[in-house]
Amino acid sequence: KNYLVSEFNNVLQQVVKIRHNVDIKPGISIFDILPTNYHEEVKTRYNIALKGETVLAIEQFNMQGVDRIYEAYYSPIKINGEVTGVAVFSKDVTDRELAQQEVLDKQSQLKTIINTTNDIIFSMDKNYNVVQYNDVLKDIAEHRSGKKIRSGMNFFEFLPPETHAWLK
Repeated sequence: KNYLVSEFNNVLQQVVKIRHNVDIKPGISIFDILPTNYHEEVKTRYNIALKGETVLAIEQFNMQGVDRIYEAYYSPIKINGEVTGVAVFSKDVTDRELAQQEVLDKQSQLKTIINTTNDIIFSMDKNYNVVQYNDVLKDIAEHRSGKKIRSGMNFFEFLPPETHAWLK
């Protein structure tokens, strides 16, 4: 409860030594390890956990010239229902975050490509529900049917009923 480190693993010991040039020992204050500009943010997380709630934080660090992203869980330690401390579990999620960003970038590029053509481009599932569509289809569908297109909407909602059978 006094923001003192009581237990830690070898990985944390190495990270603290590399990142902060501090030899971590039981009983050291978390604030003797971390830079001053990080104290309030960390104190807030610990205080929330000390009230019984788990906190998830995405933390970015530069370790020996390499940017890393960590997912850290600040979880209350309860004994007989009373919060007696906080356990912090941290995982390097750099590769996952970079992969997610790459997917988002590719989706953005694809959206740009399909929206810079005058052709109608869309995809639908086996039940004829629209999955994706470009601006050309959106504009035509809304103009002809008066309905706003959205993902999940059945494609035939935009077409006259007499066209349904021969289009299927």
